[in-house]
Amino acid sequence: MAVLSYLIGGMAVYGGLGWVGAHFLHQAWMIPVGIVVGIGLALLLIVRRFSRGDVIDAELRQVIAQRDRDRAYWTAEARRGRS
Repeated sequence: MAVLSYLIGGMAVYGGLGWVGAHFLHQAWMIPVGIVVGIGLALLLIVRRFSRGDVIDAELRQVIAQRDRDRAYWTAEARRGRS
């Protein structure tokens, strides 16, 4: 979901900037250039964020730890008779 968000956000933000520039400067080429630049920058952010294994490992450890805490909480609640 994060990758998709980066791609859509990059296209929307830079495409929007291209649209504003095209509107005020009367240069229609700015819209597609803005969209392409947005996709390029989004891909750069995706590669920089997700290519580092230590970041992925840390995020995965956090998710697993939260899942274990949730499981322990709900197990304790079930043993008390609450559900």
